[in-house]
Amino acid sequence: MTSSSHSALDPRLVRRASQWWVDLQSEGAPASLRQACLEWRRANPEHERAWQRVQAVTGQLHDVPEPLLQATLLTPQGTGRRQAIKTLLLLAGVTGAGIATVRLAPWVDWRADESTRIGESRHLTLPDGSKVVLNTGTAINVRYDSNERRLVLLHGEILVTTTADVAPRARAFLVETAHGTLRALGTRFLVRQDGGDSELQVYEGAVEIRATRTDSVAEVVHAGFRARFDGMHVIPAGPAQDTSASWARGMLVATQMPLRQFLHELSRYRRGHLGCEDEIASLLVSGTFPLADTDRILRALEYELPVDVRRYTNYWVTLRARPS
Repeated sequence: MTSSSHSALDPRLVRRASQWWVDLQSEGAPASLRQACLEWRRANPEHERAWQRVQAVTGQLHDVPEPLLQATLLTPQGTGRRQAIKTLLLLAGVTGAGIATVRLAPWVDWRADESTRIGESRHLTLPDGSKVVLNTGTAINVRYDSNERRLVLLHGEILVTTTADVAPRARAFLVETAHGTLRALGTRFLVRQDGGDSELQVYEGAVEIRATRTDSVAEVVHAGFRARFDGMHVIPAGPAQDTSASWARGMLVATQMPLRQFLHELSRYRRGHLGCEDEIASLLVSGTFPLADTDRILRALEYELPVDVRRYTNYWVTLRARPS
């Protein structure tokens, strides 16, 4: 039987405990904040367990990027967690002076033909002359043979512009994601694989979608439209958004975008945690921002909005409401 001390914690409690920990690391943290944290810990045994989990891990991992730290915090106690910490320490490269900064690409990149790091984009010309642009944190495999031209999107986002096939026999141009296969019908289109589904936006021509786990007929998406597919269903998602491909020109374009959504998009181009307080999450952001310098974008937000950027570490940045 598994005791509660060895069971998995609610991720929300771990995130809250992590935020308490980060807040208390800031210079001049008031006694009232420490008291509030103590009251939160005493309010529920699971709160205290989450706090102890954070304390145990942060005591060993001082400068590990937040995504890796969170993955360890959420691992249940026992052998699994010990192995997670051991793996983290090995990846980070423990030395007598402490833990080196981790700068590793996602594991899947190691088996990719082409990939980009966080914050990087790449323009590629394929063997048939077709063009593909890889967005930040993207990996693909290129599978061309005598029967077909296939790109396998392992993760991330690509912008594709196809050309007519000059091979002796015209070959289909296919893009495969974890959720389905796309067949280009002479076109320019964007594909993004993100979490539990994939998204297609068609700018020229048309693209046929066939979901992975279904026997239904393929759906055709024409220029000017977009759709999402999750392996079982293809769901129309409205008009295509030209600004969604602005990253291929090194820009992030926002039009009346809620701040939390904007930060989610921006976080794809920098390592670590980037978030904001709930009370400012709905502030609207508009503008065209150069992705080459995400810190400059954060400074622009401070100038344009009533927010302050709090930098706890290189990997944990939070926007807070500016005191009136």
